[in-house]
Amino acid sequence: MTTIHAAPVVVGLDLTDASVHALIWAAREASVHDAPLEAVHVVDLRGAEAVYSESGAHPAVPPDEAVERIKELIRRAGVGPVERVFEVGVPGRVLVHRSRGARMLVLGQASGHHHGLGDAYRPAPELGPVARACVASAECPVVIVPEPAAAPSAADSTGERHEAAIGGRALYPYQGRIPFAHH
Repeated sequence: MTTIHAAPVVVGLDLTDASVHALIWAAREASVHDAPLEAVHVVDLRGAEAVYSESGAHPAVPPDEAVERIKELIRRAGVGPVERVFEVGVPGRVLVHRSRGARMLVLGQASGHHHGLGDAYRPAPELGPVARACVASAECPVVIVPEPAAAPSAADSTGERHEAAIGGRALYPYQGRIPFAHH
């Protein structure tokens, strides 16, 4: 008899508060779908030389320290069982590879992750390079979970709502608006 396993919900963790919110969101989705939750942290040995380092990424953390910090991040999030995966490589490539066959790939987006054109010309927050690579190449849906606003409501001072965005394959680099999923 063949056992059929549910496709996992894969979440990328990068030691930021945004990834904690993504982890919590992913854990709820995994629970709803009775799917396993896989948390992936990628150690990018390029560190400050990485293409995305200018967009707010932190300097490389030694692998042993990263493992301990990810364990603490998962504990702090208070989510159920999580398969922890630690890999060395280019974050976008590793996350796309790990998400093959997944129900979805979930990533966090830090508030204030805006660069490029002025607000008047940008219909939606710009994705960082790792998220763009995942949206462009992943074979599963990619969910971008923004950090919640500081106020108790999910709206910022402009009244803009912060909700998870779901993207699919797009031409790289993706410049269009990502449809928002309402939960």
